[in-house]
Amino acid sequence: MKKLSVLVFVAALAAAAGAQYLKETVLLPDTLGGIGVPQAVAYDSAANHVFVGGAYGSAIAVIDATTGQRIARISTPAGKGIYALCFNPHKHKLYAATTDNPARLLVIDGSTFNLLASMSVTGLTEALCFSRASDQVFCSSTRTDSVLVIDGTGDSILTRVKVGRYPFSFCSNDAGSRIYCGGMNDSSVTVIDGTGDTVLARIKIGRKPWALCWNSHDNKVYSANGYSGGVIIIDAVADTVLSTVGSSGSFYDVCYGPTPDRVYAADQTGNDLDVIDGVTNTVDTAIYVSMAQAVAYNPANNKVYCSSEFGELASIVDCATNTRLADVPVGDRPYPLLYASGSDRIFTCNHDGNNLSIIDGVLDSTV
Repeated sequence: MKKLSVLVFVAALAAAAGAQYLKETVLLPDTLGGIGVPQAVAYDSAANHVFVGGAYGSAIAVIDATTGQRIARISTPAGKGIYALCFNPHKHKLYAATTDNPARLLVIDGSTFNLLASMSVTGLTEALCFSRASDQVFCSSTRTDSVLVIDGTGDSILTRVKVGRYPFSFCSNDAGSRIYCGGMNDSSVTVIDGTGDTVLARIKIGRKPWALCWNSHDNKVYSANGYSGGVIIIDAVADTVLSTVGSSGSFYDVCYGPTPDRVYAADQTGNDLDVIDGVTNTVDTAIYVSMAQAVAYNPANNKVYCSSEFGELASIVDCATNTRLADVPVGDRPYPLLYASGSDRIFTCNHDGNNLSIIDGVLDSTV
């Protein structure tokens, strides 16, 4: 099938230079503006909308996940890009952290796209996380080494929780109402009580916790560590380290697939996707992916997707057999990846290509 990219970039100097637009990729009029260096993505499953923010552009793009068309442009503070996004399905709100320092956290109505609130964050915000258990949003503050806890109803800061140095990554344990926060500069994972908003534990994990995920079946947390740090496996009951796998690898993303209870970790230096057994804490197999960068799981078709940072490809793996189904063309430096359940599609933010690629979850091809 013919590859279709969703254009989300308008050069900052386009007006002065007399912009040249690629007509085959522009899905809505150019007057909507665009986003440069797309790096943040969130999903509204009820409306089947994908939200995309970038380092430049003073806007968030709203994409219809069924048609792949850009349907709206949400204005953000002038001259400020978006570093992180997350969506609260309970209150149907979008949360967006700007790229400036100090950052601002924007709260946006998910239906009208109107700004509901704006609050100051001390330092940069590298990550956001929504807790279904507590209906709260957790926002990292790098300058104060803390996490802001945001009330999902009142759109106000409830408290600040001290965490490890330079909070960079999150995941939510909905069963235990716990939030895990990776501290990049002290190689720690802080466990936060998602109801009481207090620190339960701080776990030293060796090297830079780039990404975190929760295994709901075995109640374990996995930390994908960069700089030859391997993947650290944490017991989510005792909050202690169980094991380290792939200790020579530099891992930059991780996701969980419940069938058949496996965790998928992108090892960039090893050029592979490691498949970790959720019970035995060992690597089942390693699937070759050059410069593996980002991963996403498709529950409808039981597939996992792993992008190659510089290969302009995404590899599709059958989770039942651990076999590669296809390598599909995407854009330049494709990360992060997002699965949209309402249309059974995977969206890749092509960081240096200034566009999105869309992969059909059934046909295993870009659309």
